[in-house]
Amino acid sequence: MGQAAKTSGGSQGGPRSLRFLASVACAGAIALTGGIAAAAPGVHVLTSPLKRTASAIHAPHATGRFTAKLALSGKSSSLSWRLTFGHLSGAARRAGIYFGRSAKPSQLALLLCSDCSSGASSYYRGSYVASRRFVRAVLRGRAYVVIETRRNPKGEVRGRIKAKAT
Repeated sequence: MGQAAKTSGGSQGGPRSLRFLASVACAGAIALTGGIAAAAPGVHVLTSPLKRTASAIHAPHATGRFTAKLALSGKSSSLSWRLTFGHLSGAARRAGIYFGRSAKPSQLALLLCSDCSSGASSYYRGSYVASRRFVRAVLRGRAYVVIETRRNPKGEVRGRIKAKAT
């Protein structure tokens, strides 16, 4: 009978097991909310008019536009985007979304395309575009789009991303 009491948990094992399960559940909930979907589920429209950077050479009339839709729904979140541009100094070698507030070199958050052409579009699906860091940066105006060319490898046109909830 003593062994049966130990196997079933007894009076001390039950509360400890419940506390352990409760702490694991809380930790899981904190990790889930901390790591994914820093904003409420929903759709956000992102726009960024791209203007010539001050240091860009041989591109006095370079312009562009980035538009996107960020749909937040946990691991099924998605980002669909379109990039248009014109009057660059040459072919667009690469375009991406960067973290940061200013025009200083920052961390690449998401590569949009390499060897881009105007009118390029694509989408990403998965938990990365719902990560706390990515969502906060994009929704709070702390991310920008940059298009790089051979003559302007640090960026020929760039613009801060603005978000609107729909």
